[in-house]
Amino acid sequence: MLTTPTRASLVPAKSAQRRSLVDQARQSWIRKLTDLSRRNNLLYFRPLKTGTLDLGNADRKNMAAFLRGEEVSVRKLLPAETDDAFKQTGARDCRRAMANLEEKGLQTLFVAMGKAGVLI
Repeated sequence: MLTTPTRASLVPAKSAQRRSLVDQARQSWIRKLTDLSRRNNLLYFRPLKTGTLDLGNADRKNMAAFLRGEEVSVRKLLPAETDDAFKQTGARDCRRAMANLEEKGLQTLFVAMGKAGVLI
């Protein structure tokens, strides 16, 4: 009785040498696509005068709600701040991020917690 060949039996076995060459090419592409220079804002954070809002003194209850994904205004996150310009900076940054998302499809508003150190 003849059996029909399956797809797996039609695919040639991969040699170790071929697998090694493909892996080397893949690693080369990854290195070329990953920007490890100081220009990469995802790897190297630097606070900006107009684009960074420090939430270190945020109200704990409202910050917990924010981290759960609930909508919380900047004024509720920073009720103790007396500088209204400071709160307006957060609102302006949020509006700019929404405009970037709607008009250009770019995600430009991120929240980062803590710091990570890497020893090289």
